[in-house]
Amino acid sequence: DSVDITAVTRDIFSLGAKLGGRTSAPEFSIYDANLAGRGQRLEFSGVIDGSRNPTFGYGGYYRKRSVLGSLVNVEVGYTQLNTGTSYGDEYEFAYFLFINRPLVSPYSRLAGGAEISNNWSVNVYEEPDSTFLDYNYKVFDSWIGYNLGIKNVFANRNRYFIALRYLDGFFVDSPEQEEYQEDRDYNSIKGVLSEFTFYRKNYYKTRYVYGFGRTEDVPYGVTAAFTSGYLRELQLDRPYAAVKINYGQASKRGNFYVLDFQTGGYLRNSALEDLLVTARASYYTKALNVNRSKLRGVVSGGFSQLFSRTTDNYLNIRKSEVRGLSADTLNGTQRISAHVETVLYTPRSILGFRFAPFIGLDWASLDCINCNE
Repeated sequence: DSVDITAVTRDIFSLGAKLGGRTSAPEFSIYDANLAGRGQRLEFSGVIDGSRNPTFGYGGYYRKRSVLGSLVNVEVGYTQLNTGTSYGDEYEFAYFLFINRPLVSPYSRLAGGAEISNNWSVNVYEEPDSTFLDYNYKVFDSWIGYNLGIKNVFANRNRYFIALRYLDGFFVDSPEQEEYQEDRDYNSIKGVLSEFTFYRKNYYKTRYVYGFGRTEDVPYGVTAAFTSGYLRELQLDRPYAAVKINYGQASKRGNFYVLDFQTGGYLRNSALEDLLVTARASYYTKALNVNRSKLRGVVSGGFSQLFSRTTDNYLNIRKSEVRGLSADTLNGTQRISAHVETVLYTPRSILGFRFAPFIGLDWASLDCINCNE
């Protein structure tokens, strides 16, 4: 009437450090990703930059996974490094609290999350008062969802998920400059959204995709979601609706692909406004044996188009399109991007660290409307 089970696990190296930035402004962080072996992460980061005031800036956070076995993750922190929510373009300080309970399996009932934060700009680089944007905003963003269909038989992977979200981004102080008075990034936003999601997911067990040699469960299948709600921003009250479709497939030979399509917009005076259409495709090759190493390649491309812009930000080229480049001062209504990368996972390790050299190419094109200014 009983079974004895022995579980053998292998933990990754939990202690780590990062060093980056510029020679004149080095940045660093040290962390323990599994403090005391109890699913806790403690991280401290800093920067030493003679061109800023104060010269030394720091930040840190503490994260506890599955508090009291509830699957609820809690993170609390403070930063002087512009690493908070950062809605605005200036250097920001912040303190924050994140609470998150993910949908860990198709048999979980409840999921949800919340963010409570206070964020304010600080003139650390001593800009002139005429150009520095002085603002302070608070964020309260929460959602809760319920999973339907968890009593289906094992062979039936169809699930339905309903969720409700309330968000309130309140600006205590907004920039005084006139040109930013009608900028959505510096004005309060409040709204309620609901979402209905159908998903049918399975998992492809593999290695050498997102991690280095660890066993990974890569999801594949279909997800389709419909979002609706009501938002208030820039003194406009408008209903909102969106559709999201994600499809992935994996083969027994080890390659897989992911297709993603999203569109959403607002309705006002019987006309659509701020309609955004986005499509993306990614293809991962199987992990090839090269002597004792593994070689995997990925090819991806994306397309975005913004129609009838009213309050939404223009499209720009972000670091997710071209790594290391942030062209957020460029404004456009159409963006095309592509990414090609090959990674070689080597068997060598030094002090527990393993190496994966890669070669990548990023390309992006923007239908820019202000490039001649």
